[in-house]
Amino acid sequence: MESATLSYGYGEASGRAIQSALEDILSELGDPESNVAKEAVAAGLDLNTAEALGVRVAEDKQGVEPVSTTILITIIVNAGTYAAEQAWEKFLWPALRRRLGARALGARKE
Repeated sequence: MESATLSYGYGEASGRAIQSALEDILSELGDPESNVAKEAVAAGLDLNTAEALGVRVAEDKQGVEPVSTTILITIIVNAGTYAAEQAWEKFLWPALRRRLGARALGARKE
């Protein structure tokens, strides 16, 4: 299994809310007729690969203020780090934005 960990500043959603929304999105992939599955295919993802995706969200607190908290999103996939990042950029992040809003996460950190 390969994984990619992406770091974001704290936005308007908690790590727990992001984890829950991503789990819901991934669970809907099992139904090829669902909007989520159709969006994954439209994003160029193979449904078999997409169904094998896993996510783990953690909050890395640097201080007491939410502004100093980093949200770490680890995407786990059988197809390599590049596939994990593409799944995030083309499918998971757009689906998450639709559910929790464009400011669910803060700015991406390198």
